[in-house]
Amino acid sequence: MARDVKIRRGKGDIVGSAEAAEILDKPVSSITRWRKAGKMPPPVEELAATFVWLRVDIERMAAERG
Repeated sequence: MARDVKIRRGKGDIVGSAEAAEILDKPVSSITRWRKAGKMPPPVEELAATFVWLRVDIERMAAERG
């Protein structure tokens, strides 16, 4: 269920599960659980190895979690 958005292809604009886990200071397994439970922002793309999110969405999530 990828979002229909235009992605700037600059360095760091998008993140995979490992980068999202680092930003949120959680293990990748938590990101996987949260994604399956609908607790992650909608990914912009689903690749074979990972889901991809906009960095700003993950940083916003981190800020909201405090």
